Amino acid sequence: MICTLCGNLIPDEAPFITTVSINTSTGDRRETFTHDECDFLRRKADYADTGVIRSKLWLDAALIHQGREFKNVKLRSAHRDGPWVDKVIGEMAPIEEIAKEWEQVVWFGGQTPWEDDTVTEPYPGLPEHMGCRSYKDEQGPPPGSLQEFVVNATYKGYGAKVEGIQYLSYSMCGRSIFQIAPEGQEDTYISIILDETSAVPRGGVNKLQATPSMALELVQTAIQHWEDGKIKLEHGEDIGFLL
Repeated sequence: MICTLCGNLIPDEAPFITTVSINTSTGDRRETFTHDECDFLRRKADYADTGVIRSKLWLDAALIHQGREFKNVKLRSAHRDGPWVDKVIGEMAPIEEIAKEWEQVVWFGGQTPWEDDTVTEPYPGLPEHMGCRSYKDEQGPPPGSLQEFVVNATYKGYGAKVEGIQYLSYSMCGRSIFQIAPEGQEDTYISIILDETSAVPRGGVNKLQATPSMALELVQTAIQHWEDGKIKLEHGEDIGFLL
């Protein structure tokens, strides 16, 4: 196999990235291969050029920030030097905070069920100091919350479009993902993942491809749209997510 970025041979034992693309018009399938290291350097260069943070770059920065090595890849000291790691971590901090606010306002409908002993109880089999709680049998998620909608939904996938923003909700295997994206911009989005039935906040940013300012704006707009009652989710067989 030849690396599509550097043009050199990828040894059999070397870690590599496989990318599969499908031509939607012809149905033709195309595979390309890149060295793990080349793919990493490409992500760094793209961030330097565009300011767009992608999920994988965020993971790169988090691992380096924690002093951990990539699986199967030994990072050169040069990758740790310079401001890019701290910059990504710093730019992600307010995005993670606004995601927590979104979880409080939208997912839990502005309520705090984990603080109400009449609604929730310690999760069976786990020490109470761990903070895990479940809804009591006769109770359920907060009325009017997105969690209530998801738990009682008939289908897995729902969507809505509000003032140029596309919202997608999909749940399976105990997890629920909510994606926010500008209509017609397949290269910009942010999604938040949540524990479908948890009575305590356990959500966070799942996937991201946006500049920090755009990511913040998207989540803030989603919060406002929800508070204004504008997000009317409807089932769609073709609900899917940007990758």
